[in-house]
Amino acid sequence: MPRFFVRIKESLPFLINAIVQGWFRFTPAMRVALSASATFLVVMIVFVFFLQYKLRQQPIQVVETKQITKTIVATKEEPSKKEKEKVVIESTDQAIEADAFGDDNTVIVTKREISEQEMFRISNDWLYPQVQELKKRVTQIKSSIEQDERYLSENAPLIEPIKQEIVQLEKDYQRASAALDLPRLSNGSFNDEMEQRYQGIRQKLTSARNKLKALEQVVSTVESRKKANEQSLPELEVEASDLNDRLQKVYAHDRNALAITYQYATSGIKTLPILRFIGNGFWNLGMLKELKVAYRGRFQRDLPVSAFGQSETHNRLGWDHTNAADVALHPGTQEGQWLVTYLKSHSIPFIAFRSAVRGHSTGPHVHIGLRSHRLR
Repeated sequence: MPRFFVRIKESLPFLINAIVQGWFRFTPAMRVALSASATFLVVMIVFVFFLQYKLRQQPIQVVETKQITKTIVATKEEPSKKEKEKVVIESTDQAIEADAFGDDNTVIVTKREISEQEMFRISNDWLYPQVQELKKRVTQIKSSIEQDERYLSENAPLIEPIKQEIVQLEKDYQRASAALDLPRLSNGSFNDEMEQRYQGIRQKLTSARNKLKALEQVVSTVESRKKANEQSLPELEVEASDLNDRLQKVYAHDRNALAITYQYATSGIKTLPILRFIGNGFWNLGMLKELKVAYRGRFQRDLPVSAFGQSETHNRLGWDHTNAADVALHPGTQEGQWLVTYLKSHSIPFIAFRSAVRGHSTGPHVHIGLRSHRLR
């Protein structure tokens, strides 16, 4: 027997004895914990070996794979896109028609032969000052509204206390006046004191009345100015936005925008003849009922609807007006500004005409809804 195994055999009893002595040196709780850990480790080792044994006993399934053949699906050739309609404009009315009712399938050109660079220069020289001026006006009006709001918040509440002061002074004045009507006493100093008190109250009353009158006049003026600015601001904002959008299209060398803007610039008009607001692009005639109620509540009269859906006038002019309504209000009037404000605040699309357009619009009005198309 090899010497190594002889030494192990000789030292084995000592090793066992040392393990036993060390085991009993642990507390009972530690011996229980070590026993549980050892038992769990043995169980896990046995479980792992058992799983490996079962897996080796299961036969390996061979899966037959079939060759996948590619199929080519024949696709129909896409129909050719519709050719765009070419519209030649040579007047302001034709430019307004193209501006208000043109779509992506329309190519707009001017009858006058002119280079794109020159068209861009003239359009920019006409549009850019308008955009800057409107931005300036919008900023000024907003600033004026804010200043008026601050003034009213600080001064309008002062009116009521002054009125109460006047009521009290009037009572004091009446009592002082009644005291003077009494027979004069021999004591002249008392009579002089009553006269001075009467004159003092009279001066305070006159001063309070003048102060109240001046304050009410200023407050009324500021309120009227604030109201007028609030009514005109939405139209200016729509116009500024419309002009700026047009300017950006000119900068992008949009052919349709260049042609229409060039025609406007060379016709002598001072600004865009229409206002357009796309909103959220949604509208149906059922929404007009709510608008009518709001208009009557504001102006105590019916909304002047001149066309509800398709009408004989639109049939004669050749426009599809099925899902649109026309309101006979000039966008620059108080009622027209209110309407523009309402439509803008509710994201309702509209086109506001400032004047009649031959063959397309019989007069100033607000077209509510998306742009109309030619009847086919």
